[in-house]
Amino acid sequence: MCFNLKGLSDVAHCLWRLFAFLEKRRIPQVVEGANFYGCWRRISPECKRGGVPPKEMLSEFFWLFEPRTEGGLSDSSFDSVMELQGTRELSLRDSFSLSLNLLHMKTLLSVLKRYSVDLNSGGGLVATRFDTQIKSAIERYNDLSKVKKATLWITFCSFLQRGLSFITVPIFTRLLSTADYGSVSVYQSWEMVATYLATLGVTYGGFNNGMIKFKDDREGYTTSVTGLVLTLGILWIILSRVLSGNVVALTGMPLTLVSLLFVEVVVKGVYDIWVSRMKFDYEYRKLVPASLVLSVAVPALGVFFVVMASDKVLARILSFVLVEAAFAIVLGGSMLKRSKMLYKWEYWKFTLLFNIPLLPHYLSQVVLSSSDRIMIANMCSAADAGVYSIAYSVGMLMTLLTNSLNSTVVPWLYRTLEAKELKRIDRMSVSLLGALALTVIFVDILAPEVVGILAPGEYSEAMTLVPVIAASVFFMFMYSYCSNIEFYYEKTGLAAIASVLAAVLNLGLNAAFIPMFGYRAAGYTTLACYIALGAVHYEFSQRVTRDKTGASALNGISIWGLSFIFVGISLVLPLLYPHPIIRHAVFGVAAATALLCRRAIIAKLKEFKA
Repeated sequence: MCFNLKGLSDVAHCLWRLFAFLEKRRIPQVVEGANFYGCWRRISPECKRGGVPPKEMLSEFFWLFEPRTEGGLSDSSFDSVMELQGTRELSLRDSFSLSLNLLHMKTLLSVLKRYSVDLNSGGGLVATRFDTQIKSAIERYNDLSKVKKATLWITFCSFLQRGLSFITVPIFTRLLSTADYGSVSVYQSWEMVATYLATLGVTYGGFNNGMIKFKDDREGYTTSVTGLVLTLGILWIILSRVLSGNVVALTGMPLTLVSLLFVEVVVKGVYDIWVSRMKFDYEYRKLVPASLVLSVAVPALGVFFVVMASDKVLARILSFVLVEAAFAIVLGGSMLKRSKMLYKWEYWKFTLLFNIPLLPHYLSQVVLSSSDRIMIANMCSAADAGVYSIAYSVGMLMTLLTNSLNSTVVPWLYRTLEAKELKRIDRMSVSLLGALALTVIFVDILAPEVVGILAPGEYSEAMTLVPVIAASVFFMFMYSYCSNIEFYYEKTGLAAIASVLAAVLNLGLNAAFIPMFGYRAAGYTTLACYIALGAVHYEFSQRVTRDKTGASALNGISIWGLSFIFVGISLVLPLLYPHPIIRHAVFGVAAATALLCRRAIIAKLKEFKA
């Protein structure tokens, strides 16, 4: 059974309808069996002969979704269904909420096949009544606390935003040249750096602490932090104009883009404060629609501006700034309605003292993730930065998995550390890293196809860097896993030291090797830095556990043996790209290995659940 997607608008509307339905506890209109009959007419080989579904089939169908009396569908019910032959075909958004139960859908498929219904003839999605299990799932959702609902929807929005950002890559790689795409990428890298320099990262660190400390005046604290962001941003805008020549020389961007850069930092800071406040208050009913609109508005306006404008780089950047400015004005204004306190020294002092010591840590993280594109543009060309950006986007795709996996692992890890079951931690770490390595290899094998979908032929060289950058994700998860052990024992200072060392190493290696080997060197320096970061955190976590328990939590031989094998495979894989037959054969072997290990994987997942 299948249905056709009618565009992004239908998907967005579908998601909105689902959210509204769950929150308002509405039960949509029950779809009668006539819809099933209409579907049957479209997909059954009997339709041309004017046949009707067998009564036994209809009876069995109704039994799947709403149990009735023994004997199945009555004659009167069967006749009433036959009278409703002119029912409409369901749209995507109608059928989305009506056919969610996979168990029943699998059973229904077997029923249709048994009655010789052709499931591949282009028929629409069979409409069903809401069955007991779906109603039960909705009831369980309604019984969730506000905190759990907020966590669910905020996580969903995070995935949606990153997903839409990734999906729009093929559009802009075809609308922009490699040089233009690289220029936009460099701008975004500088925007990340400027966010922490200009606003001190006040929206990322310390805001929740301030909300707790000043709980008697949370509205005043929120608007006061907003005032601090506005003040710092305006000062940096003025400074950039006074030192325009130096700033232009440093960034390699024209003054117009530099000015837009700091304007975006200010408006994005205001929006981020609103988001932080909504998250703190668990106001997901406001946050979800705003996130959905922002996620769609930015690429939509970007496509329009780029198509219409001659300066496509400026057009793309302007779409960011205008949308974020609109949100900042509207949502920032809503905060100011509750409190107009844009300045209070007590609140400013707390925020500054909290965030300034963390600035080296914040900047080091930005340097690790963004400095390579900036340095490629300065040392090579904007076109090379564009190609590298595509490789980086594909290689870092697995961070969607690792971020989710890390949030799942942390509660289990903390409980296991509390129980001092260090051997379980060791076994689980090897299993997790092994599963992640296999998943990354899957992505690496398909890199030529993925890059071909995301970008035209001018970006084809990016595929050779994907395995190298993707291997970095493996070590990113390793250092996160190890740092969680440090956090459990409250040794957070070690994380900042490791991040700064990795950032300094990254700058040094890029400065040394990019001029010698071109933009490709940045992929290998990124991998080297994340290996170093993983090694440092591994050593720190081992020292901490030995000090606290007298034993080590991790087996270095297993972990590093697996790591070096994985790195070796990642470095060799690009040699297979000119040989698709061999590459697909390797993919088949990897898929078979995963299939054979499925029971072990399921067992590990059950262990987490337990």
